[in-house]
Amino acid sequence: MKKYLTFLFLIAVLSGTAFAVNQDSMVQLSTITALVAGDYYGSMKVSELLKYGDFGLGCFDAVNGEMIIVNGVCYQALGDGSVRIADPEETVPFATLCTFENDFSEDTGKISDLKTLVSCLNEIVKKNGANSMYAAKIHTSYPSIHVRSETKQEEPYIPLDKALAVSQTEFNYSDVTGTLVCIFFPNYMSKLNSSGWHFHFISDDGTKGGHVLDVSFENTTVEFDKASGVYESIVAEYQSEAEAYWGLVLCKYGIEYVDDPMTGKKIPTCHRSSFDSVFDDSNFDLVMENSD
Repeated sequence: MKKYLTFLFLIAVLSGTAFAVNQDSMVQLSTITALVAGDYYGSMKVSELLKYGDFGLGCFDAVNGEMIIVNGVCYQALGDGSVRIADPEETVPFATLCTFENDFSEDTGKISDLKTLVSCLNEIVKKNGANSMYAAKIHTSYPSIHVRSETKQEEPYIPLDKALAVSQTEFNYSDVTGTLVCIFFPNYMSKLNSSGWHFHFISDDGTKGGHVLDVSFENTTVEFDKASGVYESIVAEYQSEAEAYWGLVLCKYGIEYVDDPMTGKKIPTCHRSSFDSVFDDSNFDLVMENSD
């Protein structure tokens, strides 16, 4: 399966050439659909990946552990519970990262579990634009945190859910200080990355980490890096990507998908008035033309 690097602020699909990264970009290697399907082949070295950001998450070749990038250091949380700084020559099949800049900060209140944290962060996202992507950094002391990793997969690779069912390992830690790496993608970008929040953790001493399953902490301040104004370059580089054109439409008309309390379904809600019909928009025409 073809791998590509995606810029999710001014998105561009690239093919192995060097380029400069906008400081407000979010960068992604490959797609979540490829990873979930079992494409675990590393396509970029850690040393190369770190040229594109200093904060993010992902995994390693053959899903050999969870990736956590904080302050430009790439950590590898292995299936046996150990954590090491990743070898620069190690390769990566999937990652999302950015050059983190604090665009705004919000306090959380007391967080009793992961569900509470997700609810808190979602409310903040709604206030600041739910059609955008966000990286959030939470550095604090955690009374409890539950993380997972996984052991290295062997070929032939099987889909990720089946792999995790037999190779996932879990670890519980108490009274540990460290950083949560939090990445948010809106629902309409689910083919590129998991919609909603994705959390990885690394302790300050670099000995504990992984994909977060549960967490608790007292009130603390969360730093947010917001990526918006997306899609223009991916359209130029990858002209059959219907999802990119749809993103342009959503951003232009300020459309957010929200939960209908009566049916539980997602319904489009418009936050920006316009005298122009969406049916007359050229990008909407291209959505229809390029949709499956």
